[in-house]
Amino acid sequence: MAPRRHTLLFTMGDPAGIGPEILARTLSLPSLRREARLAAVGDPDVMERAVRRTRVSVRFRPMAPVEFDPKADTGREIPLTKLVIVPASDPCRMIPKREIP
Repeated sequence: MAPRRHTLLFTMGDPAGIGPEILARTLSLPSLRREARLAAVGDPDVMERAVRRTRVSVRFRPMAPVEFDPKADTGREIPLTKLVIVPASDPCRMIPKREIP
């Protein structure tokens, strides 16, 4: 039986800060990628810019939060779910950031 691999979910932090670049470098570590399934939460455009700035080899698979399966094998691509905002007026409803007026 193959050893169980845990799923690690990272957030990119402040899009205007150094978080996206730190995350890009972290997700490119071969030792981390061997030991766990990796996933990220953040803005796909910001993360792609961070990958270009840091010149690391990371490929993302953007997906909606409802599509994310922590047990799925995504090959060399790292699942990247978009940021969502939960309105205080209706905490049971999640709205993708792009739909906020």
